[in-house]
Amino acid sequence: GGKKKADDGKKRILDEFDHDINSKHEGQSGKIHVEVSKQSGKITCVVTSTVPGQLWMHWGFAQRDTGWYSPPEKFLPPDTKKIDDKASQSPFKDGKITVTV
Repeated sequence: GGKKKADDGKKRILDEFDHDINSKHEGQSGKIHVEVSKQSGKITCVVTSTVPGQLWMHWGFAQRDTGWYSPPEKFLPPDTKKIDDKASQSPFKDGKITVTV
């Protein structure tokens, strides 16, 4: 059997990307930056935006066999609204949303 790599507590970037977006409701353009990292056994996704005005992220978790589901409450950022059993919407605060699982 293989040995698990020791967790030294250092932040490791797992994925990072940018998207150009246009806000239909605010009529503004900008960028969304997504960074997924792992530190001390937890995975964190940070989404930042340069789009002015109030933005909401419509999101959920997915499993290969069962599809999308609304995230458990313990993972929801403040002021998140559960839309249905498949998704939630979270407001950006100061241009940023952070989710840690």
